[in-house]
Amino acid sequence: MEVIETDKIIIHMKSLSKTCVCPRCHQTLKHYHGTYTRKIQDLPILGKNVQLRIKAHEYICDNEACPVRTVAETFDDFLNTNRRMTQRCEDFICMLAYEAQPVPVCSETIGVDDFAFKKKVDMEL
Repeated sequence: MEVIETDKIIIHMKSLSKTCVCPRCHQTLKHYHGTYTRKIQDLPILGKNVQLRIKAHEYICDNEACPVRTVAETFDDFLNTNRRMTQRCEDFICMLAYEAQPVPVCSETIGVDDFAFKKKVDMEL
C-alpha cells in the first residue's frame, strides 16, 4: 500500500519470511515471536521524501547455550540491523558527502616557523 502526501511518500511493506538466522549461534530460527513496524528512510522519488514502513518479524532462539532470546529479522544488503535508512540511501548520502568535500591541497613551500615548531617539539622529547 502506498500513501502519497504533499511532501512525502509512505510505502507500507510486510515481510514474508518464515525463518531467521540467529546472529550469535547461527541457527535457523522458526519459532515466531511477534511483529514490529520499522520506519525506514529510502531514496527520494521526484523530490519527495520516501519512508518505508516495514512490518517485520521477531523470532525466538531456542538454543539454550545462546545468550540471545529474541532476534529481529534483517533484510541483508537492503536494510541492515538497527539502521534507520536503506543501504542504497546510505551509500548515496556517503557518495554525496565524499564528492562535496574539497580536496585537501598541500603547499609546496615550508615556512621557517614550521621547522622551528618541529625542532622545539623534538627538543622537548
